[in-house]
Amino acid sequence: MPKKTIEIEAENSIELDAKERILKNCATIPMEDLERVGQLVTNPNALAGLKKHWIMLRTMFR
Repeated sequence: MPKKTIEIEAENSIELDAKERILKNCATIPMEDLERVGQLVTNPNALAGLKKHWIMLRTMFR
């Protein structure tokens, strides 16, 4: 299985650990879902919508 190492920047070690954990979780989801996540993180309007409606979205999936 091919592997890739990436560099992650963070303000401190706590943030770095959190980013690493999140990215590792992303790496385990099916590619189709990962493509959707990728579209969200590269679209400023999608990110703004997530931020604006985050509480509602979070409660939908609990």
